[in-house]
Formats: sequence, C-alpha cells, structure tokens
Amino acid sequence: CNRIGLAQARAADKTAAQLEERSPGWALRDGHFWLIQLGKRICTARAPKCERCPVADLCIFYRATRGS
Repeated sequence: CNRIGLAQARAADKTAAQLEERSPGWALRDGHFWLIQLGKRICTARAPKCERCPVADLCIFYRATRGS
C-alpha cells in the first residue's frame, strides 16, 4: 500500500487505519484480501511485475521507476 501510494505509514496498524478511512464502504470487506493477493502475485518485494499490474497507472512507484 505504501509502494502504490494508498497509504503513507511505517507501521501496519497505521497503514490499516489510513486504508480504512480512504476506502469506500463496498471495499472494506474484501479489500484486505485483494491487497494481499496483489502483493503475492504482482507487487512482490524484490521483483514487482509492474507490466502486469492493474493499478500501475495509479502507482507512485511505477511512475517513479518505469512510467512517465
């Protein structure tokens, strides 16, 4: 979430709080699962697969490293 730009916190609880206040109501139930799956499959720590990422156009990391 920090890499993408959805949150700006160092601690997991603060990241979660920022996400909860910024997320629409319909995403609160399953949003955690979606973000975990994104991190496992696409936005991995060592080798993110930005070219396959569905949110690359919104991602601050992608823009800073690969995008325009």
